[in-house]
Parts: sequence; structure tokens; C-alpha cells
Amino acid sequence: MFDITGLSNIDAIYTNVNLIVASNWSGDKGITGTNANSANLFVCGGTGQPLFSAMPMLQKNHEYLLLISHFEDSQSGYKLSFTGGSAVITDPAPPALSTANAPCDGSIMTVKLNKKMKCSSLAGNGSDFTINTNAAQIIAARGVGCNGGFDLDSVVLTLNNPIPAGTYQLTMQRSPLDGNTLLDNCRNEVPVGNTVNVTIYPLYPTPLDSVVPIQVCKPTSATLVFQKPMQCSSIAADGSDFVVNGPSTVSVAQAKGIGCTYDSVLGLSLTKNIEIVFQSPVYQGGTYSISLKQGTDNNTLLNNCGAASPIQTLLPLYIKQSVRPEFEHQQHTSCTHDSLFLKHDGNSNTHYWQWTIDFSLKSNLQNPVFLFPNSGRKNIKLLVSNKECTDSSIQQIELVMDTLAAQFNYPPFVCPEDAAVFTDQSIGNIVSWRWNTGNGQVWQTQQIAPQKYPPTPRGQVISYPVQLIVTNKANCSDTVLQHVQVPANCYIAVPTAFTPNNDGNNDYLYPLNAYKAQHLLFNVYNRYGQLIFTTTDWTKKWNGSYQGVAQLAGTYIWTLNYWDTNTNQWIHQKGTTVLVR
Repeated sequence: MFDITGLSNIDAIYTNVNLIVASNWSGDKGITGTNANSANLFVCGGTGQPLFSAMPMLQKNHEYLLLISHFEDSQSGYKLSFTGGSAVITDPAPPALSTANAPCDGSIMTVKLNKKMKCSSLAGNGSDFTINTNAAQIIAARGVGCNGGFDLDSVVLTLNNPIPAGTYQLTMQRSPLDGNTLLDNCRNEVPVGNTVNVTIYPLYPTPLDSVVPIQVCKPTSATLVFQKPMQCSSIAADGSDFVVNGPSTVSVAQAKGIGCTYDSVLGLSLTKNIEIVFQSPVYQGGTYSISLKQGTDNNTLLNNCGAASPIQTLLPLYIKQSVRPEFEHQQHTSCTHDSLFLKHDGNSNTHYWQWTIDFSLKSNLQNPVFLFPNSGRKNIKLLVSNKECTDSSIQQIELVMDTLAAQFNYPPFVCPEDAAVFTDQSIGNIVSWRWNTGNGQVWQTQQIAPQKYPPTPRGQVISYPVQLIVTNKANCSDTVLQHVQVPANCYIAVPTAFTPNNDGNNDYLYPLNAYKAQHLLFNVYNRYGQLIFTTTDWTKKWNGSYQGVAQLAGTYIWTLNYWDTNTNQWIHQKGTTVLVR
């Protein structure tokens, strides 16, 4: 129990312990309260604590607040006992009717009481009340909050008929059903004859009132505001209650009440705000109008009193002019780079362009041109703006350059009178080829016939240049030049003598003309059988040294093994060569 006399903020009871005058917080079941036999004013604990505290000293004309926590298993109520004292605790306010209102035609009225009163004191047939009209009679009464509790602060009255507009008096009387008026929790009666006025207003339909201004560009919805609550169930979900007219065609696809709240008096779900959803975003700016029509639910909109809003009620709606950021592009290829032409049509009075390529600013022109030296994927973003709206779009553009490269397969050497085969391996959108094979032949086809080259003077190797020029659709050209070696002959032989004296004549020992030898192995041994030179490449020659030391003049043994591509046989040879110094 708290002493709240003169307390301006009732929440202080949660923080100011000095307001507590007595307490009993026992977890045991049974009657609790105060009595003269208890020693402690403050009992605070769980089970095993006394059910009674000592009697507090209450002061005359003070106001107290009793906080109760109910530990019983059932919800049937609780019992408190305050015995042995001299104070009388009572609610200081005498019970009375406070206000009354009728939301619609008077067939339902709500009476507000000045304090909580017992639900059990209310006559369910409404006979606690009379009304000064012969147009209708009160036939039922329902206490607000009585379904889940024991007291009420409002009563809902039901009349058997609507009554005309005007002001009436509701009067308290003792019900023949229970012999009392309404009783407060101390069983004090609302005085017989206590009256309250209730006014019935004429029923008017509720037109559209206003539209919440649309702040966004390319809106997808609009919110309508009504002066009175509207029945959420009267809103056609498909949006067919609404028509939007204006600079462009706008179709309404959905409609729904915003924050629909259940009114327990009327038994209806009501709202003052309705959202209409457009079939698609509205880009075209200007002033539109919203009007009502009968929807697929066979009504327009119904207010809380069931009055239908009038058809063709018009409300203006201003929508900003949106911009469309979509853009076009064209690609042109040259011999050295790709040109990317970007274009925006400047719709909706666009006055600002910001082109970004691969996340870095490139241009503020409306239709810029960019040059790229290589192909690949480019992320192009365009941000556009007019005086009202800004929007952006992104495209991924794959730049595919016409890469041109002349190349061909060729034999690095050709034996006299053998046919050399050249195969084009060029890449690109090629439209022409020009071959010059170095032997006096010129060809202008992609593939050419095998070429032969004449014998060369003895001991010489002649290098023939072979050229290929390719041209693509853009008239770009590329050239490749390779050389084909033609020896005097391709007869493989090892010299019988050599003179490594660096005079440029017969300075090395190696298999001569081993052009047609595959998997070759050439070894040189000294007279003690020691391997002093080995190679698998016939062009790598022995210079007469071993580990950097010039070897003595004399006879050396060699072995030669290879696969002969002419005969398709393994050849194994062995011989001697004289090193002359």
C-alpha cells in the first residue's frame, strides 16, 4: 500500500520506497492482508512468509493506492482481510455517469463512467438506463472489459431502433432485474436520476478528403486520407473502387486499409487511411485526379456508420516528372582500338548526365564516345537528372575487338627437292591472304600448295624468307615473316677429322646435315673410353675441349643413334675421328 496524497506523478511509486506504508509479499496461498497480531509492516519474500502484515497507521483524508499481485492458481478472484483497525478505506469519488456518445444512428451508444464499477451490478437487458424518446427502447447493455475482468468503466447500450438526429438524455435507474443501479467496488450506487446527454448527428457519407503528397519519383502507390473512420472490409482488394486520370494511363492494382483497428463497440475494423497500389510505376509527371466508383464488391467505400462515399469524388494528385536512365550503345572497331558510342535520348527535360565506366567518372556529355585499346567486359553506369527526379541504370557491355594476327605453320628446314607445307593459322575476320614463299611464288589464297626449293651449292645452307600478309573486314593488315633453311643435302655423316683452331674451317665435330634425324644421341669418347662429349641436338657441336681443357690431338671414338624419318628406322652408327692440332 502506497500513500499517494498530493503525488503529481504516480510512477514515483516504482522508485520512491518512502511511499510504501505496508506490504505483504508471500508466496503461500490463502487470505492475506493486515491484522493486529502481526509484528512487521513489511513482509517481502517467497514461500514460508506470513500472510499478514502489521496494521499501518493510515491518516484521515489521505489518498492511498493498493497494489495487488495474485498468486492463486485460478482466475476466480482473491480475498483480502483488513481487521482490527479503526480506519475506513474508501474510493473518494462517488460513482456517476460521465459522458455518452453515439457513433452513428443512435442504435448503439457508449456511456463512460467516472470510475471502475462492478460488472456484476450491470443488468444485461439495459434496464439500468432509460432514454427520453419513444422512437426506440434500450434492449441490451454490455460492460467494456467484463469479458476478462471484474470491473468496467464503460457501458455499450443497444437500442431496438435508430433514432432521429438530436440531443437526448440517458438516465440512471434501479433495474427491476437486480434492484440496483451500477455499483462501484465499494458497492456505492450511481444515484438514481443521474443523467448524461447524448447527441445523434445526421448521417452523411464520407467523401475523399486529401492525398498524402507524393515525395518520391516514379511512385508505385498513393495514400488517401478520410475525415471519418472507414470500414476496412468495404475496400475492394483489387483496387477497383478507385480511378486515376491524368497525363498518362495509371491502373490501380490493389488497395488496402493502413493500420486497420477493430472497434469493439461497432464490431468493425476501421481506418482513416487507404493505400492504393499502381499496376506499374508512374513516370509521367503532372496533376492527376483520383475518383471513386463502385468496385467489384458492389460498393464504393463505407464509413463507420455504413454510409457509402459518393461516386466521382475528385482529388488532385501531383506526381513528379521522372527521368528514364536507359541508354543505347554502338560499337565500332578500327585497327588499333574499339570505339563505344553511348547515347541518351534526353527524355523528361534531362539536364544532367554522369557516365561512369568501371566505377570511375568518365564524362558529363549527353552522348559521349569512348576509345578502348582492348576488348573485355565494361560496366557502364548512367545517372541522369532533371529538376525534380534523379535515376540511374547499369549495363554490362562486352567489347569484342577483331583481333588480327598473321601466323602459319612451316618447316624450319627443307631438304632439296622435298615439299615444304605451309598452313595458315591466322586469327581474325580475315578477308584476304597474300603469300610470298621466297622461291618466286606468290599466292592469294588461304591455303597454298606445297613448295619446293632448288639444291644449294655444296656446303651451303640458304635461308628462304616466307611472308604472309592477312587483311580483315576493317581493311587492317598484319604481316608475319618466317625463314626456311635449305641445305645442300640431308645426308647424315660424321667427319673423319676436324681442326678446332678457330680458323672458321672445320672447327667442330658433329653429325652433318642431321635434319631428318629424330631422337638423336651423339657421344664422343677418348681412347680410354671416357665420355667427354654428349648431345641430343645435332647443331650443338664438340669444340675439342673437355671441362674447359683442350684435348690432345689424336683419334677419338664416336657413336650416333637416331630415328631416320625417311626410312622410319633406327640407325646405329659408330666410328672414329682424328682431332688435328
